[in-house]
Amino acid sequence: MGLLGFKGDDVQKVIVSGAAGDQGRAIMKGFIEANWAVVGLTRDSQRLAIVEAGGAKALAVDDSDCGALTQAFTNADVLVFNIPADYRDGVRESLAVRYAEAARKAGVSRVIVNTAASVLPGSGPNALALRQVEDTFLEAIPSSVALEPTIYLDNLSAPWLIAQTFADGGLSYAQPAHAKVSWISHATLAQFVVAAATSDAASGKRLAIGGQDAFDGPGLATAMGTVLGRELEYRAVPLSKFVDKLNGSFGAPAGDRIAENFVHAVNHPEAMVASQAAAELLNVLPESFAEWANRQDWTPIF
Repeated sequence: MGLLGFKGDDVQKVIVSGAAGDQGRAIMKGFIEANWAVVGLTRDSQRLAIVEAGGAKALAVDDSDCGALTQAFTNADVLVFNIPADYRDGVRESLAVRYAEAARKAGVSRVIVNTAASVLPGSGPNALALRQVEDTFLEAIPSSVALEPTIYLDNLSAPWLIAQTFADGGLSYAQPAHAKVSWISHATLAQFVVAAATSDAASGKRLAIGGQDAFDGPGLATAMGTVLGRELEYRAVPLSKFVDKLNGSFGAPAGDRIAENFVHAVNHPEAMVASQAAAELLNVLPESFAEWANRQDWTPIF
């Protein structure tokens, strides 16, 4: 028996990294609903209760220690690696090396990599880092799957963003007004991750994933206004202002890296429009914008 004690059970077992975050919690929920045994990893022991509240086993692990990771992964069938929001040079790439080596040693059958952003060739250093992370896992465990989501709808309703996003009767975001995005929800991300965990057709693939609806800026404002019952004007946040604010809040180069896809979209306005090829391959029906929006609590903006 390994640390988690799952091997030999009939149920499939999954480890989810970054489990206390919004994406991790949604993914854990998806696996729990699909009757998997779920263990959520966190680097911060103070956040174990967040993981447990979602119905998963919680485990704090020192992810700088490959041996500790190997022990944590023992007896797991699948590992979900949620790329952390740490944009310092080399941090995510080094973390991926440790996770991949530990997963290989522990006999994990498949890793699902959630890049948490579109991987757009030529867009900048962030895409190169994300591609290197994907390569690390695909080389260590060839049956792994890399999922590349566009932009999360849940950003629009996040408590720390909602007030500024909907200030003064408008909808403000860094998406260039003329560029289109296939916005995706955390719930749909979870659908893709759970489906990719067992799909033979997905083995070894990199899949761009998105929601049903692709909107430019004004289209997004119109769709949101329809749900809220009010007219909204789309206001594209100047990218230099967006970069400066994020660098001020999280430290450089976070703002520069997060902004790369938006900068790229200025001259490539269809770059973040995801086809439905991945959805068809994995038999996933992404939820529509209206379905997502009607599940949210919009009272803070009224």
